[in-house]
Amino acid sequence: MSVALIRVPIARLTRAPRAWLPVAAWCALSVVVAVVERTRGATRGADAVLLGVFGSIAVPFGAFGVVSAMTGGGSLVESGRGVVALGAPPRRVAAFTVACAVAASAIVSVLVAVLLVPLAGAAGNPAVDTATTAWIVALGASAYAALFAAGAAFGARGGGRSVLLLVDWALGAGSGAGALVTPRAHLRNLLGGAAPYDVAQWKSAVALAAMVALFAAIAARRTSR
Repeated sequence: MSVALIRVPIARLTRAPRAWLPVAAWCALSVVVAVVERTRGATRGADAVLLGVFGSIAVPFGAFGVVSAMTGGGSLVESGRGVVALGAPPRRVAAFTVACAVAASAIVSVLVAVLLVPLAGAAGNPAVDTATTAWIVALGASAYAALFAAGAAFGARGGGRSVLLLVDWALGAGSGAGALVTPRAHLRNLLGGAAPYDVAQWKSAVALAAMVALFAAIAARRTSR
């Protein structure tokens, strides 16, 4: 049964080419910006790309696209009804869907980030630590995927994920107390940008990890109800 619970969301993602279009578009935009930065000879091109178009746009919208694809463009509850009808517990179905979305979002984001770091860096300048960037991006993408999965558990068509995207964009853009509840602000802090409420980077890492667990639990609990 566990294999079947993994197959369903993965099949939705891989067998529908249109599901990849939004994700591919945001990743392609990051690559284009990276090439431009390298052409300009920017001394901190990789930092600019990671903090700018990639970290603030490609990662959240990429995770949003993955979650939308794995839920069939609808709610988390609706997406699992076919498997639930075969006897699988709703909470377990939701948990596997969220886990798949988290893993897929993290993998895609890391692959693009690993490409961007050398691509955006000007020749002769110290390279951004690729390994450090990889785990930061993976953690940020995972938090976003869990956030949007939790949002997909609310609303007839999972419209809660769109609401949370807007909330993250509005609150996370600042550095006040409100930013502390958003993946955007903590990811920005870890990538070398402004810290939310002046928190240390290690605290932002802990916050993102806690968000993954919290939002995943909310999604599963909401679905079981």
